[in-house]
Amino acid sequence: SAGARAADAAASPYQRRTRLPTGDAFRNCFYFCQELMQLMESVYHDLDLERTWEHPDNRGWINVFRHWSWAPMFRIAWAASAPTYGARFVAFCEMRLDLPRINDAVRVDELTPGGGRDWRAQIEALAVAGIVNHVEQSLLLSAALGVSADAAALPRLFALRLEWQQVLARTSQPLDDSTLGIAVVDRGVLRVLRIQDHLRKLGLGAEFMRLLLARVAVDAVELRSGDYGIVGPVGPREAAALQAQITALWQQALKHRRAGN
Repeated sequence: SAGARAADAAASPYQRRTRLPTGDAFRNCFYFCQELMQLMESVYHDLDLERTWEHPDNRGWINVFRHWSWAPMFRIAWAASAPTYGARFVAFCEMRLDLPRINDAVRVDELTPGGGRDWRAQIEALAVAGIVNHVEQSLLLSAALGVSADAAALPRLFALRLEWQQVLARTSQPLDDSTLGIAVVDRGVLRVLRIQDHLRKLGLGAEFMRLLLARVAVDAVELRSGDYGIVGPVGPREAAALQAQITALWQQALKHRRAGN
């Protein structure tokens, strides 16, 4: 549009290089960056860059990959898409191209209801604000979690948040942080620890638990069976299996803390 062209003309060269696109241009750039990543992965396998990345004949590919990797739009697309690529290729890009590791850009925020709001009102407000998604909202209001409006003490709600400014490089345009998972602690008992489905098997569960224990004491893990809303029904056998997985993360984090102390 004429307004966009005028803004581009007024921007400094640095701003034009580091500013993120908006609207349809953002979506188009996002998909284009994913195509670049697929090309990178193909070249990585075809040239065996795991072993030959320093070979003089591969210098051109490595340099162009590094050029792409510093673009803010590319880094956003990478953070969102890395879970869909093979583990060795992702590790190569993190080590050789300085692309961001999600685990290095996360923190834990407490979202416990306050200001006179009850649990339901606060969860709905968090959903409207985009801090929790519809699946997390349904889980937090589910019958299995069973938080009553007249509870004497509400559980404590925590979110694993991604700091986009840690992901972006040399950008002049900040982005709002994103939620990657939630945890509920009820009087020292961990009732929920959930990483969003598309982010599983990245080590975020262990990182979430480690950061969570730095904020709140957890004395036990208890995952009840029942109806968890959109997540679906969880039977006793499945609840026991999930509880065993979360308990293992909890014990590992406790061991890590003791070793650190």
